[in-house]
Amino acid sequence: MTFLKQLLPQYRDFRFWGIQAVTIAGSAMIALQIRNYGTTARLNEVLQSPGPIQLYVFLYLMVTMAAATLFGYRAAIATIVIAAIFFLPDGIELKRAESGGIILLRLGAMSLLSVATGFIVERQKKARRLLLALNARLNENILEKERYIRLAGEAQENERRRISRDLHDDSLQLLAAATMDIDQAIESASPEKIRENMLRAKETLTLTSETIRRYCEELRPILLESMGLTQAVEYLVKDLESRAKMGVNFETLGEERELDSLNEVHLFRIMQEAFHNIERHSRATSVEVKWEYHQDHLAISVTDNGVGMWNFGPAPARSLGIQGMHERIELLGGTISFESRPGYGTRILLTIPTS
Repeated sequence: MTFLKQLLPQYRDFRFWGIQAVTIAGSAMIALQIRNYGTTARLNEVLQSPGPIQLYVFLYLMVTMAAATLFGYRAAIATIVIAAIFFLPDGIELKRAESGGIILLRLGAMSLLSVATGFIVERQKKARRLLLALNARLNENILEKERYIRLAGEAQENERRRISRDLHDDSLQLLAAATMDIDQAIESASPEKIRENMLRAKETLTLTSETIRRYCEELRPILLESMGLTQAVEYLVKDLESRAKMGVNFETLGEERELDSLNEVHLFRIMQEAFHNIERHSRATSVEVKWEYHQDHLAISVTDNGVGMWNFGPAPARSLGIQGMHERIELLGGTISFESRPGYGTRILLTIPTS
């Protein structure tokens, strides 16, 4: 059955079997005519004038060319074999006649022509299928590029929204507190009270300056340009450890591989968002960060021992920060998943292709 499928790829098509039925009928009709003539002399007389045998030659050309044009050279070969099975015994008798050899040569030439035609037709069909596949792939690439552009735009917009929210929640509130301290100092008549309020305002302004400096670094990751990706993330780890007063362990395994500069920025932003969420919401006391370089991908895990993701915020699908992480990892062609249980911390798993 496998051999038949390879020989006759269109064996389920009724048109193919219609062609074979015509071939068998024509072969049987000519075989019957040759047997009815009885003698070679009688056959020579018949071959000199138009008749069933000449009609069969024309019919043979039609069916073999039809098989070759519709189904390719394999179908043409199958048609030739079927015609030969039914016509060969009487074809030997036909060869003895004076014009019989010429007719058989014509049939052979027609067979070769049909096989060549089928081969050309099959090549054209294959080229057409390849062209259609290439066009489909091109359209997919265009759609994929448009999707990436849209995701990049959404990621930038979410980043702006997050920074705007953080500036409002942190810097503006700190400036408001400093302003209140200065107002109280202006209104106060006691030198000690004035000094106390001014010192508090100075501390608040210093903290505000540090906060704005950190936001500037997030807007433009100069760390990547000066230190490289791994060292820049290690700097984020140390900054988180000193600022949030928690133990953070950073471990790298395998041979480090460089990523595309834009991909490094996306991955850097993902790590920033992960550390930002841990600092603001997890109430964790320790964090484990593990980078493992494999042959074709980078595996990253960030694990904290905090209260669990669903204890401190909305589900990931509705969280702007986590949605931005999803969009960035999609731009990288990688995957991201979150494992969290209330009271047992959160684990973030990332896989990024490196080749």
